[in-house]
Amino acid sequence: MNATAPPVTTRSLLPSFVGCFLYFSAVSCLLLLYRAYHAAHSIDVALTPTSRLSAPLQWMWLGSVALANLGIAIALMRGMSRAKPVLIGVTAVNAAVDLLTTTTSLGSTVWGLLIACVPAAVLVLSRVDIGPAAFEPDGGWRAARLAAGRLLYGLAAFVMLVTLYGLFNGQAPAHATATQSGAGVFILIGLSLMLVGGELTGQRKRAVREAGILLVALASYMVVSCTSSYVFLKLYWPRNPWHFFWDETLIWLIVIAMCGFALLALSEKHRPA
Repeated sequence: MNATAPPVTTRSLLPSFVGCFLYFSAVSCLLLLYRAYHAAHSIDVALTPTSRLSAPLQWMWLGSVALANLGIAIALMRGMSRAKPVLIGVTAVNAAVDLLTTTTSLGSTVWGLLIACVPAAVLVLSRVDIGPAAFEPDGGWRAARLAAGRLLYGLAAFVMLVTLYGLFNGQAPAHATATQSGAGVFILIGLSLMLVGGELTGQRKRAVREAGILLVALASYMVVSCTSSYVFLKLYWPRNPWHFFWDETLIWLIVIAMCGFALLALSEKHRPA
């Protein structure tokens, strides 16, 4: 007798989308901490010059927020119902700390809070109930394959995120040179890792859906992150001639978003009635 897998339950895309968004936010914070430490070899350097917190406290707070966002991201993607109130609580605490410790103008503070509240606001305003994720294997070879596939998805997203940041900041060339690989090479590596990860999970329809959500969330996060970074730098250091590569970055964001929407459309087409 052939064993049949339990039916796959469908749920809203928003919890997983917000989870991916928080994952990128957490990775970006950890990247900031790594680069700051690599440059100064110390945690006595202030990460936010307009904060009343001491430098070590800034490091501790930012690291704590990044780890909290990472945990909430995993909970949202696994369909845990408690993730939503926890996200709202963490967002409220973070906003309160920013308001009490910042020395910037009201306009700058409001802009930063609006950006920080985007993930929680999406879930609250949409009024989506976070239900259980699709069938999760209890253990054994299926569970190991699913975990390995998701790890490859996370690695692929990390590679593409770092590449897009480097392209936007001018640290990575848009095209390959005699001494450097172009940004497109690394983005294709990331997409290839996602392809391998999807095959590894053994659940193609589900893998296509999750890949689509991840790519759309990546493009959305980069738009928010690049815009907020530009505004932040212009507000705090207006005389510095900041130069960002908007055109090259936007082209790749459009390509990534289109791939994501195409995968989502494909997953909806093959969804069982």
